[in-house]
Amino acid sequence: MACGIIFLSENFLDNATVSLSLGTENDQFPLSNIQNDATVNKFRSQENAVEIVIDMQQTRDVDSVAIAADQTGTLGLTLASYKVSLTTDFSGSTSYNIPLSAEFLMGYLLNTVVETGRFVEITLSGTGLFAEIGALFVGERIELTQNNLSLNSFRYGFKDNSTTKQNKFGTKFVDKRNIAKFISGAIEFCTTSEQETLDDMFIRHQRNLPLWMIVDKDGASFVDAEFKLSIYGYLFRSPRWSAPGGQTYSTTLRLDQVI
Repeated sequence: MACGIIFLSENFLDNATVSLSLGTENDQFPLSNIQNDATVNKFRSQENAVEIVIDMQQTRDVDSVAIAADQTGTLGLTLASYKVSLTTDFSGSTSYNIPLSAEFLMGYLLNTVVETGRFVEITLSGTGLFAEIGALFVGERIELTQNNLSLNSFRYGFKDNSTTKQNKFGTKFVDKRNIAKFISGAIEFCTTSEQETLDDMFIRHQRNLPLWMIVDKDGASFVDAEFKLSIYGYLFRSPRWSAPGGQTYSTTLRLDQVI
């Protein structure tokens, strides 16, 4: 059996300029932090409502937007939406709500509508005194035609970064730290076209540039998979390909959550 898999790779935010059209930034958590990979380096506003304008520097097609909160904190949002426009006038643009999960500290929308424009407006509503986000993706998704992630190889869990020492009497001394999610599995039976697409993505990211992986978003194979089996993370290692029978390609990968 296999389940669907989607990647968010090329982030148009990386080479964009960002500004606020509504609200002000907290000096300790500036807006520029949304272009930092780590979620703990977050952006926080001084008001409950904020609008971020992203200038992608050229006209792009946008079909996916994703948000990650500080993975050591709370979501910091109650509502989020986006618009795309050819200019900084968004009055005629359609607003799309981004579903959020306070439990899994993220939100994303894989839109069925592809919007074309140079500017993106992100509207955020906070939890009372401010709004904040740790990481943001704006771009186009990669969705495999055959959508294969092997259920037999699938692994999901958490790495505990705490350390413990025990003396000869059995007393434990614990340095309590955070936990970080990981997801791994095998991508099987890729066509040559799919393999080349994924290979380009793996070479682009390697182990130093994070990406998003969304597994079985519609719950076809897993219960409650929409956010639980979604991750913003680093590749544990660069995947290696095999080609059993010489007709299709297979590989394994693991993503470790960005903190």
